[in-house]
Amino acid sequence: MSDKVKKNLESLVFISKLKNIKTRKKILSLFVNDKSFCDAIREIVLNTINKVIPLSAIEKKKLKPYKKVLLNFNKRRKNNKKRIIQSGGFLPILIPILLSLLKI
Repeated sequence: MSDKVKKNLESLVFISKLKNIKTRKKILSLFVNDKSFCDAIREIVLNTINKVIPLSAIEKKKLKPYKKVLLNFNKRRKNNKKRIIQSGGFLPILIPILLSLLKI
């Protein structure tokens, strides 16, 4: 796990526990201004795509609606901030998987 993910782990856990979508989007809009936060999310997504983070069949099924969004993170673009805010629904799925791997 990189330093960027370690640095932003508390923020990621907090956001993943938010159930209200509007609240999650508002808080994400505050966090996305931090480049290391966006890079941490991008790293988690890319590690998931590249199968560095193992997923069960159930987890894959939960992430399937976000497949196109996740694959677009592979492209380094300036609109990743917008993509994180608009489609942050995958974070509550990915972050617990990452935490289980880290045994936190």
